Amino acid sequence: MKPGTELALAHDRIADNFGTYLIDSNIAHGEQALALAEQYGPDTLQVWIGSRLVEVLYAKGELWRSMQLAYRAEQYYLSLGDSVALIDMHNAMGNNLKRQGAWEQAIGYYRPNVRAAARFGKLDMQAFAYMNLGECYLVLNMLDSALRNEELAEALMARIGLNYQGTPFTLLGRIHARFGHRERALAYFRQGVVTTLAQRGEARELPQAYNGLANELKTQGRFDSAIFFAKKGYQLAARIPVILEEERGAALLADCYAQQGRLDSAYRYQKLLSDVKDSIEVNAGLIDARSLSAQVEAASDSLKSAAQLREVELKREVEVQRERTRRNIFLFAGLGVLAFSVVVFRQRNRIKKEHQRSEELLLNILPEEVAEELKAKGHADAKHFDNATILFTDFKGFTEASEKLSPQELVEELNTCFKAFDGIITARGIEKIKTIGDAYMCAGGLPVPASSTPAGVVQAALEMQAFMVARKKERDALGKPAFEMRVGIHTGPVVAGIVGVKKFAYDIWGDTVNTASRMESSGEVGQVNISEATYALVKNETGLTFTSRGKVQAKGKGEMEMYFVDKT
Repeated sequence: MKPGTELALAHDRIADNFGTYLIDSNIAHGEQALALAEQYGPDTLQVWIGSRLVEVLYAKGELWRSMQLAYRAEQYYLSLGDSVALIDMHNAMGNNLKRQGAWEQAIGYYRPNVRAAARFGKLDMQAFAYMNLGECYLVLNMLDSALRNEELAEALMARIGLNYQGTPFTLLGRIHARFGHRERALAYFRQGVVTTLAQRGEARELPQAYNGLANELKTQGRFDSAIFFAKKGYQLAARIPVILEEERGAALLADCYAQQGRLDSAYRYQKLLSDVKDSIEVNAGLIDARSLSAQVEAASDSLKSAAQLREVELKREVEVQRERTRRNIFLFAGLGVLAFSVVVFRQRNRIKKEHQRSEELLLNILPEEVAEELKAKGHADAKHFDNATILFTDFKGFTEASEKLSPQELVEELNTCFKAFDGIITARGIEKIKTIGDAYMCAGGLPVPASSTPAGVVQAALEMQAFMVARKKERDALGKPAFEMRVGIHTGPVVAGIVGVKKFAYDIWGDTVNTASRMESSGEVGQVNISEATYALVKNETGLTFTSRGKVQAKGKGEMEMYFVDKT
């Protein structure tokens, strides 16, 4: 290994040890490591060091530099075809766009990450993608989508034991606050603070939890309590530093003091907010003090007379004064604009609310790709899929159970089961088609063929059966009727599209659908029954065992090879 390469790795190790508590030292050593890697090291080392810097620069607020390194890494991984490494970079690029307010563009990076992460088994990155999507949809006021994604993130993190402090709870608090669920929102914000403190992880997650709680208290008019927590968030963020939360804390304090009529304090935090904004290196027009100092030092080496040096210093003083004047103008204007902007923001949200609600309803009815095509063209074309994996479920004893339950209890129990199924298939990129009475139908491999696999559909079916077994034990213990279930799966060609003009729905057709239904009706309670076609695609999957049933008579199909599948 070349000495320059060894030195680059040494600087990178030193940088990593500083963490986010001494972030400036981390960045200084990281940039030095990157410069040495660019001079002496291979492309792999340059990208590796640059990738580590992406997150640190983002935390400091140096978004342009962070995005520059992320883009370089993305191009490198694309050239290698390294889809797994691209998941991390796309998450980082989404974070940068999100911080700059480009919410739709950020969704464009997070949304593919859900499927890619599920495909490659990176469940932690899948959880982060759900969490970040929830935040984007929240800002865009698409509250149902925001809540759905955050709940999926929380459930997935709990399932895999992922420790990400209180961030999911804080975001859930913000979503419920927008729904108007004040007490529930406060409970989530408090849980975010308590969880972060209890886990004693990176303190940089704590300012976000404090600021989230402060913002909800401010919304409820509890300004003294809001100020108490906002100060904690601001002071901790400034000390670590986490400059993005420092900015948010200063804005909260300025707003709370202004609402109380304490204009001196409001002015003080508005000024601090302006200072924090100036330190974020997003706007290329901001004056860089390091650059100015370098200009003066260079001038002192090359200029021979004191008069010439003084001229350079005067120019610098003029530039600094201009920047100070510009900042003060915005500072005084800020307090006046503060109240006005709140009114405008609320009015704009009311205007957009119905349109966004329509968008969410459309996405709840149709797959996202189909909905986009429908909006763009006014119609969606039917499409043929060569290898879709269709799953059917049906409850045994549904009629008997319905006689023992009230209509409300029956619907609630169905809803509990189907909601659990929704969560299971969504986590694996499987598309829900419809429910028919007590039957549930979904399909893998469409509308995007790479979104899921036949093995993923089989695993989802096993998770559904596991849920139903656990649910039956719970209800048996309470002396209440419980459902048992058959599941059938078949793989083959289908046609998918939209039918009707009123209450239209996304549906699939073909003999594959009929065969999958026969797999379900020919199965047994508690089992997952698969066809020979599906078996051929999943038989080599690790973690699955198969029991051949031989040829079984299927209504309208004659004798067909079938297999029961279970986990090893």
